[in-house]
Amino acid sequence: MKRILCGGLAALLMFGLLPSCNNDTPSTGDQEGYTTLKVMTVDRADSEKSITKESPITTMIQEKTKVKIEWDAMPEANYSEIMNTRLAAGLNLPDIMFTGYSNDLKPATNGLYIPLNDLIQKEAPNLKKALYEEFEMVRKLNTAPDGNIYWVPGIDQPTYQGEPMASVHGVSIRKDWLDKCGITKVPETTTEFYDALKAFQTNDCNGNGKADEVFVSWFGFQDAMLSWFGVPQGSITIDEKGEPKYLWCYENAYDYVVYMRKLYADKLLDQQIFNVTGENILKRVNLNRASAICYWADASTFDSQCGVDGAEYVTMKPLKTDIGTAGQFKIPATGQTGANWAITKDCKNPEAAIKFLDWFYSEEARDMVLWGIEGVHCEKVDGKFQQKADFVERVQNNTTTLADEYDWVPCLPFCRLTKWEDTVAKTAGNEKLQARAQESLVLSNWEETVWAVTQVALPTEEEEKMANQYANEMGTFAIESITKFINGRDDLTPQTWQKFQDRLKNDFHLQDRLDIFKKQYDRLNNN
Repeated sequence: MKRILCGGLAALLMFGLLPSCNNDTPSTGDQEGYTTLKVMTVDRADSEKSITKESPITTMIQEKTKVKIEWDAMPEANYSEIMNTRLAAGLNLPDIMFTGYSNDLKPATNGLYIPLNDLIQKEAPNLKKALYEEFEMVRKLNTAPDGNIYWVPGIDQPTYQGEPMASVHGVSIRKDWLDKCGITKVPETTTEFYDALKAFQTNDCNGNGKADEVFVSWFGFQDAMLSWFGVPQGSITIDEKGEPKYLWCYENAYDYVVYMRKLYADKLLDQQIFNVTGENILKRVNLNRASAICYWADASTFDSQCGVDGAEYVTMKPLKTDIGTAGQFKIPATGQTGANWAITKDCKNPEAAIKFLDWFYSEEARDMVLWGIEGVHCEKVDGKFQQKADFVERVQNNTTTLADEYDWVPCLPFCRLTKWEDTVAKTAGNEKLQARAQESLVLSNWEETVWAVTQVALPTEEEEKMANQYANEMGTFAIESITKFINGRDDLTPQTWQKFQDRLKNDFHLQDRLDIFKKQYDRLNNN
């Protein structure tokens, strides 16, 4: 049930919201009936806004859960190393531990994480509903081979106009440069895309006297462009027949490499595509050199970073290729995030711990993670939440941010069911964000889907060992080979491509890897 705060508490929290009055918020440590739980987790990036500092939102969480949180928070950059060191020692573990964005089952098999199945069934109605009714695939993906659930998964599922938004990548092109070159429509084929990139350089669209306008990819060369050729993103996937297949063994992968080789040879593709970093991408954007960007479904957020007025990126629909394909690969909208929280063997009160975790999946917490505290950050109008005018004003005046005020992700569990309609309603630049949501929806509902399953059940210890061994050996060979094909160091012909595929199959245990993946896929369906 959604609750409306009583006037006295709401007023108190509103005054406590002001930075100069943070000390006025009630301390949970002074109240009786609370259970103390030690929580080890990542901290917010800004140490001045540390999750460990008393604030209206952390006070509210503790009041709602009747838990006094004893924080053990640390910067995300150091977290994995510190966590692994403590798990290796296996002593004096916290009650609840953020396991990082990791599905490592070793701590569970070593008895450091306790199984949660019975606790969820008996003590956690919100979690039970989320995992067994609303997000069954999240439960399946987080069920160990022994049938146990050893951590509580964070859930994040955006929707737009009632439709789940699958995770999609797309390619956006400089619309203002198309106009400058007299190109009247956004490219619809790979040939038109090539011609546009060429025209940008020929017409010196950035005006620096150099032919240095280039197509960049935030995710490297194995991305959305593959889908145009009917090839899914992902090292190993399950095809529409239910069979595992390796990325570079798909029928049209050769055609994709031929196209990328042409872009690279003509210097229309970023020559650093094989060593991509966010810093390199932003540098090209900031220098007004990025003619097109492979990013999430829309790259309009880069418009203002080009250093010139009128810069505009528009998302292209999947391009039709010379071989007749025009696909869009989509990661299914399951809600899976990879952020997990476990209860450790040293927890003296597992029932209290699971009840604490359970609250984050309640309707109340789902609203709070999106809107903040009712009466402080938001209010209900005609049964719907909207942000309070004074809070919006402070955000717009840069005296605070949404994250500073009430965002506890990923420090604590979350079930964040974002509606894009609500997001654009409470954020500056509504028109552009509306367009971004619409483009994302268009791509996530694209009819010619490149069908493939990339998500499978958690591996057994033996499966993980074998898969990692084979993946490291084969992955290095594959990346080095594809790099040489694209940059022209190796000849690319049907014959050399066949030799490459033969080596994958004969020298790098490809079939063994495929068999392991298929076992995990079958186990997922039975979870």
